[in-house]
Amino acid sequence: MTKTDKPKRSYGFLIEEEPFADCPSIVARVLVREPGRSEAYPINPRSEGEDEIWDATKKTDGLALQSLEVRCWVNTDPKLGYLHGPDVRIDNARFITERLAKRLLNTMTRVNRAIRKANAREAGDVLMAVGKAIGAEWYVKRTGKRRGSFYSDEDWEFRPLAEGRDEYRRQFEKLRALLPAKKEDAA
Repeated sequence: MTKTDKPKRSYGFLIEEEPFADCPSIVARVLVREPGRSEAYPINPRSEGEDEIWDATKKTDGLALQSLEVRCWVNTDPKLGYLHGPDVRIDNARFITERLAKRLLNTMTRVNRAIRKANAREAGDVLMAVGKAIGAEWYVKRTGKRRGSFYSDEDWEFRPLAEGRDEYRRQFEKLRALLPAKKEDAA
């Protein structure tokens, strides 16, 4: 890094359990870490997309990463029980301009290409393919109890992305264990 180069933003995932459509789910959301500003806690990606002029990496310049997530959920109904996912999606996109629409399309095209190239099907492999597509380097987890509504109110531990893959796999197996037992057909 030369004297004039500023440190760039880095990208990773927050992996959490949360209800989704009244079902247990796990979600890995893309978050950002900014050197000098938010090194101790993550922040959300820019709502209008990432730009090199605002310290985005070259790989993420022009992508729309806010609300990009990898989600799995389980329906625990005894008659209909099923495990769904991993789904890669952009949740809660709002105030879409033509510029942002192009960035959303570019982001999903890049992510889906990476998933196909990796032939990723298993939850941890999908997470890693998405991570590779956006240049993710870490995953973050809360330490201690929730204390507020801002990321800065919490304590965080940043870990390597490979550990995030393993955590996502563990959480996926917890969901799988919630599936109701299938009754054998009496044929």
